[in-house]
This record gives sequence, C-alpha cells and structure tokens, in this order.
Amino acid sequence: MASTYRDAGVDLDIYAESMGRLPALMHRTFCPRVVRNDGGFAGLFRLDFDGRLFARNYREPILVSGTDGVGTK
Repeated sequence: MASTYRDAGVDLDIYAESMGRLPALMHRTFCPRVVRNDGGFAGLFRLDFDGRLFARNYREPILVSGTDGVGTK
C-alpha cells in the first residue's frame, strides 16, 4: 500500500496546475446567459435574457443547477 499520494500515482503539483487552468477554459464556453459563479457549487443561467420568457412578470429569473448533494449523480 502506498504511503504518499505520489507513491499512489497522484501528482498534486500537476493537479494544482490543472485546477488553475480550468476557470479560463470554462469561461470560453459561456454564452451571455451564463452567470459567473467562480468557486460556487451550482451553475447559474439567466432564463429571461432580452425578452419575456414567462407569462408572469418575473424579474431576472435564473435557473440554478447543482450536483453536490446526495443522490444527484
């Protein structure tokens, strides 16, 4: 049994470098409806961008999607 992460094949330096690159790569996929929420545990998406989406008069409706709870995966 490995006694360190490195002995188990895990390189924490590479992990840290990869995690540092992720935000810029993710932001390249955003459209104008995406609400930036760096470090959050949910995705936020504007539902009423430049027009009415619902029959009700909601102000700034946002869809929140998360996968950090039990049973969401």
